[in-house]
Amino acid sequence: MTRNEFNTAFKALHSRYPGFAMPDPKTVGDIWFQDLKRYSLKTFNRAIPQIEEASPQFFPPCGVVRNICQGIEEVNHIQRPTKWIQPRDHGCGCSGSIDFGGIRALLYKAYPYEALHVKCTGVMIPRCPVCGADVPPFINSFINGLMQIFPDDTECWNPMHKGTTICINCERKGKR
Repeated sequence: MTRNEFNTAFKALHSRYPGFAMPDPKTVGDIWFQDLKRYSLKTFNRAIPQIEEASPQFFPPCGVVRNICQGIEEVNHIQRPTKWIQPRDHGCGCSGSIDFGGIRALLYKAYPYEALHVKCTGVMIPRCPVCGADVPPFINSFINGLMQIFPDDTECWNPMHKGTTICINCERKGKR
C-alpha cells in the first residue's frame, strides 16, 4: 500500500470513530503506516468491517488492525483444490437463507454446509470432493458434541455428516 492510499484509508477509518480525538494524527499515521504498509489497500478495506466489529466503541489499536489484516492475508493464501465436487443433493431444498444464531452460528463457522443442513432428515451420503466417490455415512463428532453439550439449543438436529469428506483412496494418494 502506498503512503497516499494509506492516508486515505486511515482517514476513512478514523472518520468511523467521530468521538476519538487523535492526539497527533501525523505521528500516529506514520507509526501505523510503518506497521501496515506491507498489506494491500484491498486487504485493509476488507478488514474494516472486522475492525469495527472487534472495536465498535473505541478507535482500535494498531495491533488489532494488523492482526485482522494478517488473518485476511492468510485466508487468501489457503490452497484450494483445482476441482471441487459438490455434496450430494439429499432433497431438502435448502436455499441457504437461514437465520443463524447461538450454537448454529458456531457450527456455521466450523462447517458452513453442515450448519445449513443440520436439521435435514433425508438420506445423507457424503461425497469425496476430489474424486466424487460416495463415502460411507458417519456421525459428525463436532455436531454430536454440540448436541450433547447444548441439548435444548440443538433439538431436532441430525448429527450425520451431510457434506463432503476425503475418501480413503484420495487420502492415501495425498490428494487434498
